[in-house]
Amino acid sequence: MPLPLGSYEAEIVENSVRDFGSKSAVSLYVRSDDGADGEVLIFMTEKSMGIARASLKRCGFDVDTRDLEELANDRRLLEGMRVPLKVEDYKGKPSAKIDLSGPPPKTEMQRLTTALRTATKRGEGPSFSDDAPPITDDDLPI
Repeated sequence: MPLPLGSYEAEIVENSVRDFGSKSAVSLYVRSDDGADGEVLIFMTEKSMGIARASLKRCGFDVDTRDLEELANDRRLLEGMRVPLKVEDYKGKPSAKIDLSGPPPKTEMQRLTTALRTATKRGEGPSFSDDAPPITDDDLPI
């Protein structure tokens, strides 16, 4: 059953790196919670490198610390990772891509929570000069 249209999470079943002539792409075979499956292609062209980088990071693959050959050599490297998808109709067929507008992955949420807690601990107490006037409601932009 093909992936239905809409936005939802799916699990990566298999990954590979493929060549489409003038374009290379990371291919992700994914399965939704209701059993639908399909392919997500993350194209790596000169114009799409930023999107490709962000998409791979959403999949749990950090290009700053890992090499693409790992994806090519180990087809199960990303197996089990859950990714947010956005599936739209493109020329009469469903076209799936990593949804970059959704919430961060769980590991990123944990990292952000830790960072926020650390920031709160560092920011406790006055962090302004004793000479600075107190902030009042008149200072707020609303």
